[in-house]
Amino acid sequence: MNVYLNGNPVPWLMSECGPEIRHLCVRDILRPIYGDDAVLALYTELCSSEVRRRFFAAARGGVLGDTKRFDLFGRGAMWRFAEAVARGYDRRDPVVNATAEFIMLNCRGGSDGFIMNWKPGLEAACITGAMVRRLLEAGFDDERTERGVAWIRSHQRHDGGWLHCPIAGSMDVMRLLLFRKAGSGLEREGDASVSSCVFATYECLMALLEFGERHGRLEDVAVRGAEFLLANRLFAETTRGGAPVCAAGGRTADFGRTGFPVLLQYDTLAGLVAVARAGRFGDGRANAAFNTLIAGQNADGSYPAERWERGMLREDGRMMGRARRDPWVTLNALRLLTRAGLVSADELV
Repeated sequence: MNVYLNGNPVPWLMSECGPEIRHLCVRDILRPIYGDDAVLALYTELCSSEVRRRFFAAARGGVLGDTKRFDLFGRGAMWRFAEAVARGYDRRDPVVNATAEFIMLNCRGGSDGFIMNWKPGLEAACITGAMVRRLLEAGFDDERTERGVAWIRSHQRHDGGWLHCPIAGSMDVMRLLLFRKAGSGLEREGDASVSSCVFATYECLMALLEFGERHGRLEDVAVRGAEFLLANRLFAETTRGGAPVCAAGGRTADFGRTGFPVLLQYDTLAGLVAVARAGRFGDGRANAAFNTLIAGQNADGSYPAERWERGMLREDGRMMGRARRDPWVTLNALRLLTRAGLVSADELV
């Protein structure tokens, strides 16, 4: 087997893990072998499956999720849209299309960034990056998402990351939870002593990378975003007394433990995928995170889900708990290995 894989997890993904995983595995990993026709056939199979029917059964008025509290993790329209796209659905599905149109019409600020459900409705970098990224992945590559990309470009900070957030510290978090009131966080935007936020940076960087790949160019702003992650060693050691990684509340986590980020979440596997897409995987500052990832692999080449955090997903749709082998984390690991050129599609069939 390949030196980076203990075994081949693709037969397990393709035979035991359901139509969403099968579609994504062929779309993102095995397309060079099976071709576009197979991707289309698997998407068609997915859209006629019981899995699809169950997932979209919660739509109301043709829109996924809570449209009043649209930013709620697990329930709001933003979460449900991001989850649908992460599961492989796109604008060809009428419910995905309608949910995206709702978000673009009702959840944008005056300068084309996206807002959360707080008062006033100030734009934030984390949710702007997340929504622009998922809209692009769903096929909304038009002037509306291009305006979102322009917002992201214009809000990159001195350190290459993003911060723009109306929340700063635990008191602001309490005001937001109790009264939906925005805080004083925007005052820190120009403060060079305040580091950018890993969650906002990851989402904005992924949006830029998705846009750049669709338009055949890697922008300098994306290179700087990848450099921010690399300069911080992909935040692989934040539990060892490092600086807070989130402006809103100083959130820290053991990012080296694997999960499947869907919305406003991060782990070092996701960071490795981002730097690989930016053409920076060979940078030595990624080595420690990569070595930790490889060490966590199962004997069959699959990967476990090790973290339970809001903003993450597991196969059955519940917020993630520990799983000995998880198809979503395994899929992300294969995305990394193939994108970085360490494993070829030929080796997996």
